[in-house]
Amino acid sequence: MSLGVALAGGGLKGLAHIGALKALEDLGIKIDYLSGTSSGSIFASFYAMEYTTDEIKEKTMECYKMLTKIEKRPIFKAGFSYITSGVAKIEGLVPGENIENLVKEVSKDKNITNMNQIKIPYAIATVDTISTKECIFLSKRIDIKDDDIDYIYDAPIATATRASMSFPGVYTPCQYGKYNFIDGGTKDNLPVKILKDMGADKTLALSFRIDDYEPKEDILAILLRTVDIFSLKDVRKAQKEADLAIEIDARGASLLEIDDADKLVQTGYDTIMNKKEEILKLMK
Repeated sequence: MSLGVALAGGGLKGLAHIGALKALEDLGIKIDYLSGTSSGSIFASFYAMEYTTDEIKEKTMECYKMLTKIEKRPIFKAGFSYITSGVAKIEGLVPGENIENLVKEVSKDKNITNMNQIKIPYAIATVDTISTKECIFLSKRIDIKDDDIDYIYDAPIATATRASMSFPGVYTPCQYGKYNFIDGGTKDNLPVKILKDMGADKTLALSFRIDDYEPKEDILAILLRTVDIFSLKDVRKAQKEADLAIEIDARGASLLEIDDADKLVQTGYDTIMNKKEEILKLMK
């Protein structure tokens, strides 16, 4: 019986996915299909490239600064633009190329550049700002048609991952062909359905419990909460579609600071182990 696992987005809370994947391995659970959105996409990509969970953690920690380095030039440019024209022209605080360069560097060790080189069938969800459609990058071709979704094949793995992680206002959007991609979490933060479309017999959905919230004068916090609200309905729907849905309680952890890395990895591991009876029953 084949298993598909969906990894939700959640900023650096996604580090908990590393622990969850490790726990599944320790339980002897083989993952046959994989999908991810936003930060879930980068961990799905690394795992699909057959890196061990220890290697994934190590590479994430090594490259954290590249993922979060705020460039001052766009800020100065936006300020100058506002002074001269009354419009602050800025697409994001962190160049989206940073994500792309990171994935290229990591995939180099495996001699992988394109999603079609990945052995395991896996999918990455994103959104096109021009058509407003959900777009799904796929490693294997499937017989499916949906007027509301564009399916994209033979794409660079670094581009697909960047597209899914291009959180509005934080990372600059990802231009690819006719598309202008932003974070997949704005429309499909828990891509379960595509696992079944690819052929998974059973599906396991891993997402994050929504944070407690207090109103504050912090534009990023407000933006993050807004995305939570927009995506919550679709996440709940995906959880119902999954054969087993597990929420990782990472409340209070930062979406952009890596201080809680070890704790998050352990939280993901413990969450799966606490649900091991349900998981083992699922695979019978």
